[in-house]
Amino acid sequence: MTRIEVHSISELTKVADALIAKITAVGAGPSVVLFSGPVGAGKTTLIQSLMSALGSGEVSSPTFALHQTYRWQQGARRAEHLDLYRIESDDDLETTGVWDILAGPSELVLIEWAEKLPDDFISPGRKIIRVYIKIVGENQRAVTILD
Repeated sequence: MTRIEVHSISELTKVADALIAKITAVGAGPSVVLFSGPVGAGKTTLIQSLMSALGSGEVSSPTFALHQTYRWQQGARRAEHLDLYRIESDDDLETTGVWDILAGPSELVLIEWAEKLPDDFISPGRKIIRVYIKIVGENQRAVTILD
């Protein structure tokens, strides 16, 4: 478990660096990173920082599209970004294609609002990293990473 306190949103790069170390570790294999936290906690901002550090271009929140695909490491690798904020039922979750994405070829799957996944969620063959973001002040966040 890793705990990181940030005192401004721009300091989320420290969290991105910690995640990169876990994602790119030798033998890590494909990863699923599950992000949880209240509205405005910085989930999308953290993903933007993470993908920027991995060399991806522009990253936008898929809240309305539900899903975005990015390229990283000079386009050689693929990341899938899902935002489950608008998901209200298992039927809604099914329409996102999340199960197909998890079974697909992407080395990295990033899921915002992961608490909307079933409690028994597993992703065989993929390392699961959970990121919890807590708002502790106007610009302060406490981030816990479990892997």
